Amino acid sequence: MRGRRHRFFLHSTAAFALALSSAAGAQAQQADTPAEIVITATRHPERAIDTPMSVTVVDGKVLKSTDTHDFAQLARLVPGLSFTDSGPGNKRYALRGLQSAGEPEVALYYDEIPVSGIPGGSLDTGDSQPDIALFDIDRVEVLRGPQGTLYGNGAMGGAIRIISKRPDLDQIASAAELSAGVTRNGDPSLRAYGLINLPVVRDKLAIRLTLYREHDGGW
Repeated sequence: MRGRRHRFFLHSTAAFALALSSAAGAQAQQADTPAEIVITATRHPERAIDTPMSVTVVDGKVLKSTDTHDFAQLARLVPGLSFTDSGPGNKRYALRGLQSAGEPEVALYYDEIPVSGIPGGSLDTGDSQPDIALFDIDRVEVLRGPQGTLYGNGAMGGAIRIISKRPDLDQIASAAELSAGVTRNGDPSLRAYGLINLPVVRDKLAIRLTLYREHDGGW
């Protein structure tokens, strides 16, 4: 038997300086302490401790220190989060064990963009949710319980929000990660991640590009 997986993802963001930049800076300072983590689970910034819902926040520092790059690793950090793996790019996420065939029971968002599976012959879109690499991520917010009011259809069990890092308006920055492995009686595996941050108009506009490629060798 032989199995292969290729994944390729390109993400770009642009940021504009706002008149309320001083307020945003104050929120960023507050978020440095665990008790003052600021999240946007309710569609507006507020302290995690004041959010009127069951939410777990895993910030980028924790993701990096635990070498967490995918949902299989994230699930070990979030109480109540589980998944069914039907192959590359085919996951079914569940919170508190709530899952069923058909549409997703847990909504998946990358920033403010809903990410849904591609319907197959059985129209079981909940079984084909993608596995997004958790690289260059500011935080992951996991909301447990029905979230249909804020996140629409497919959020009966909750929602997973992946929040990317915002572009830096002042400095050019870049980073890269590379890992490789071998499988006994199989092919080599490779994972490569990279990012670049480019200020276009100082203090007003910047672009941040994130790129990754993964190849898991067959056997």
